[in-house]
Amino acid sequence: MSCCGIEVEIGMNLLSQFSIKGRINRLLYWQASALLIIFYVILFAAYFNIIDELNRGARELFSGIFLFIFIAALCYQFCIISKRLHDRNYSAWWSLFFLILPNVLILIKPITYEVMVEYNAGNSAIEFVEKILIYDYIIVWIGAIIGLSGFAELCFRKGTVGQNKYGPDPLATPSTADEESPAA
Repeated sequence: MSCCGIEVEIGMNLLSQFSIKGRINRLLYWQASALLIIFYVILFAAYFNIIDELNRGARELFSGIFLFIFIAALCYQFCIISKRLHDRNYSAWWSLFFLILPNVLILIKPITYEVMVEYNAGNSAIEFVEKILIYDYIIVWIGAIIGLSGFAELCFRKGTVGQNKYGPDPLATPSTADEESPAA
């Protein structure tokens, strides 16, 4: 299928992405990411619009179904990020750095607040608020730098030209791929 002069391979390519093996190019990554964003918006909108209307038993069942679908979507997201990293000749382990570390930083903020409250005993409230604001800025900037570097790496940097240790170049034509693959 063609859209605006660009070959768009949606159907089977998107389903074949439920694996961390191989590589995908930037276009397929952008397509899959756009569909995931649309899916997440619809999923969360449906959840928050429906959940208030349900009784307790139905709410628990619906929440369980929602959680299952959400985890499946996260697995799909991990798979496409891993394949895109493979195209850049990086291990899928880098996805943990780009995805999990910023979220861990956010999750540890309440714990460190408790430590700061105990440490600040005896100091003025203004000094304490200043320390909290500085800490918040540091955490936000570290998370933003990690997130933006991951975004740039996945979305804008060109993949490795030719075969790498994760597979053939996804942009290679069939005749080019045959020439680059090692003879059996």
